Amino acid sequence: MSGTSVYALVIGMWYWSTMYNGRSLVLWNQTGSNGVATLIVPSLPVEVSAWNWI
Repeated sequence: MSGTSVYALVIGMWYWSTMYNGRSLVLWNQTGSNGVATLIVPSLPVEVSAWNWI
């Protein structure tokens, strides 16, 4: 579905960071018209959630 908010939370981290080991992270994005959103997360356990108004 287009316009869906998708976000990842690193389990055990209580704050948002845009960098991890010198690598830029993308922990939030919205799906495009094709229904795809790309996230860039660290190599750590993450919880991924999505929501949209219908």
